[in-house]
Amino acid sequence: TVVLGSRGELADSLVGTDAAETQRIGRLADDAAARLVRAPDDGRWVRGRVRRFLDDGRPLDAADAARLAVAITVSLDLRDVAWVEMRRDNARQHVELWRDLTRRVPEEVRAAPAALLAFAAWLAGHGALAWCAVDRAQQADPGYGLAALVAQALAGAVPPTAWTPPPARDLPLLHGPPELGTDGCSA
Repeated sequence: TVVLGSRGELADSLVGTDAAETQRIGRLADDAAARLVRAPDDGRWVRGRVRRFLDDGRPLDAADAARLAVAITVSLDLRDVAWVEMRRDNARQHVELWRDLTRRVPEEVRAAPAALLAFAAWLAGHGALAWCAVDRAQQADPGYGLAALVAQALAGAVPPTAWTPPPARDLPLLHGPPELGTDGCSA
């Protein structure tokens, strides 16, 4: 854990420093947005990509970062697929995932990852980071609902133990035909 000297330094840690990478992800985000309309299985992809990060901890490549940022931005259902993967025992890993995306993506797709970062930080017990992430989300989209919910939880001193993720079975995007294994059989 890195200790920073002030809230300003913490807030600055959520600002990307590689403008070329942000522009590249922005271009890839445009492509991802076009493909999203044609991809009915995006809920399963979002869940799988988040889980893969939780397993290996490797930063997303630019294409996956763009696709994930676009997916959770254009669809609250897709954002919620990522959200229900959060638990207190994996909140620190989620902080790393959403911090990385918040720093790397362009402003037009930053509110959702920043709000997920805020939630993960709150869940991990990092209130100052959660507030900074709320600020980043609200800079990108002042009316972003999840950021407002996290702000209310923080202002009301709601403890992270109050969170119980809804069951994934309640998410309509994760229903549908069974996934097929590599041999064409149901997994």
